Amino acid sequence: MRRLIALVVGLLLLAGCGQAATPRAKPWVKVGAGPVGVAATEDGTVWAVGADSSTLARVVSGSRITATLTAAIGSTPLRIAAGENALWVTSFGDGSLLKIDPATAKVLTTTPMGAGAEGVTTGLGFVWVVAQDAGLLLKVRPSDAKVVQRIDVGVGARLVATSADAVWVSQFRTSQVLRIDPATGKVTTSGAVCSSPQGLAPAADKVWVTCTSQDKVVAIDPKTLEVLTTVNVPGQPDPVRIAPDGSVLVGVEDGPTLVTLDPTDGHVLRSKKVGNQPPLDDRANIDLAITDGKAWLSSYRNGRLYRVALP
Repeated sequence: MRRLIALVVGLLLLAGCGQAATPRAKPWVKVGAGPVGVAATEDGTVWAVGADSSTLARVVSGSRITATLTAAIGSTPLRIAAGENALWVTSFGDGSLLKIDPATAKVLTTTPMGAGAEGVTTGLGFVWVVAQDAGLLLKVRPSDAKVVQRIDVGVGARLVATSADAVWVSQFRTSQVLRIDPATGKVTTSGAVCSSPQGLAPAADKVWVTCTSQDKVVAIDPKTLEVLTTVNVPGQPDPVRIAPDGSVLVGVEDGPTLVTLDPTDGHVLRSKKVGNQPPLDDRANIDLAITDGKAWLSSYRNGRLYRVALP
């Protein structure tokens, strides 16, 4: 009998050990159909817009990732920026900018921008929007979402970023990068830096630019606008950001994949493939945001937002 009891106890202990093993949490969450734009607010909340579902997803990161989707917003919402106490979403289909309250996820204002509203960022006290089909960079006052200046950047301009003293625009059609004086609107144009420049990440001594169709990332001098470094990054590099440690993070559409470049010469430090989707060939895009030691990478094809821990 004692042997039988011991055997039963042993089996129960083994069963208990087996039950203690919990499934590993997924490093991604569904955020609506066709997500492109991603941004993070100061409290660490991550936001993603679903271009095909016209939704905004609020993502909370913990041991598990959860996402809450809003009702429909805009018409093909493409890009999102966080800053100036609001979320800012470009609605590509109707050429408008949505100002959204991050506390309630409600649209506060809708402002016409022009045809093909896409790139959006905050910086230097304003919101900056590129209307690519109208060929305009719009300077928007954040308090009331009113356009205070329209700057000609040419049809085909796509994304926008700010540095400490300038606004930067990628001219996808003409293969150039534009530096804009934020006070006067004066535009300085580079020569051809690469084919299809897209993502922009200004750093202290360089501006990093992805050349999506050419599978390259280049760094240009912020003063002369000349190319300093060219790096081969296969798989259609799309968004680019500067990590807290100064390294350069590139989101590659193939996968998607997160590639980390050395900020001095651009050589590849690390590469992490998180999915198995093919490149988008400019039919859509992906995006990248950084917060709380993590990178968040959207995947348009499968509706996912991936979380990648940074070193």
